[in-house]
Amino acid sequence: MLTIDPNLDELHEIRDIMRRSTTFMSLTGLAGVMAGLYGIAASVVASLILKGVWLNEQALARIAGEPEGARLHLALTAVGALIAALLTGMLLTLRKARTQNLAAWDGSSRRFALHLFIPLLAGAAFVAMFLLHGQYQFVVPAMLLFFGCALLAAARFVPLDMVWFALGEIALGLAACFALEAGLLLWLAGFGLLPIIYGTVMYLKYER
Repeated sequence: MLTIDPNLDELHEIRDIMRRSTTFMSLTGLAGVMAGLYGIAASVVASLILKGVWLNEQALARIAGEPEGARLHLALTAVGALIAALLTGMLLTLRKARTQNLAAWDGSSRRFALHLFIPLLAGAAFVAMFLLHGQYQFVVPAMLLFFGCALLAAARFVPLDMVWFALGEIALGLAACFALEAGLLLWLAGFGLLPIIYGTVMYLKYER
């Protein structure tokens, strides 16, 4: 007759407690899916504003032209998608935490937010510099690269699948550096399709 060592159960319990204390367990893959949908919607709106999907000379001239309608509409579209993604992510995280009796705002979530938002804020300042100097073609590569670096910095506090998400964003950012005209399409891939793929994998792997 097999017997279960009670010490082994205690070790598993201790390991689970340590994992919960160092990993942001409340983050849900559905937040990534919703962020991706907002990103796709923003890409569609941007293509309508620019009257195409290529950041060619005509599109850049439309952004730089007067009055500043195109710039303002593009900025409002991007900011709106960001705010919607953040609010949705917060609500879904709180719902998951409440459902699973987890702490939504603990040491791991604070460290995750800190490591995520510091690179993002630095990236926002970097992107603002390009906007102020009229170098609009470099905005998309900078956004993708800093977003990827922010994800990579925060990946230690969530399941390590985020590392692949981060590397994908960095790869798209590097591709955007050498294919400037395809910036909007790569933005769609980085802020639309890739978050949906990542969120779906995370949901099926850890939450279903």
